[in-house]
Amino acid sequence: LCPMSNRDNVSDRSKAILHPVRAQIMVALHDRTLTAAQIAQLLGTVPLGTIYRHLGVLLDAQMVQVVERRKAARGEERVYALID
Repeated sequence: LCPMSNRDNVSDRSKAILHPVRAQIMVALHDRTLTAAQIAQLLGTVPLGTIYRHLGVLLDAQMVQVVERRKAARGEERVYALID
């Protein structure tokens, strides 16, 4: 692994958790798995679309992962967890 790419990964991860909504998502996912709708419900004032956008950033930064996919009324529901 190239040291520069490792440094970039650390930088991406740091940026990912610096946003207050992403930090709240990570706290919500501590020691449990949740869907985006469940996260939105827990956070209360954050719209579901915003939750999805921030989950995308956390997925790209390899901070969270999809641990389950379920059929839902409107397609597929994903269950998220923190990456250890």
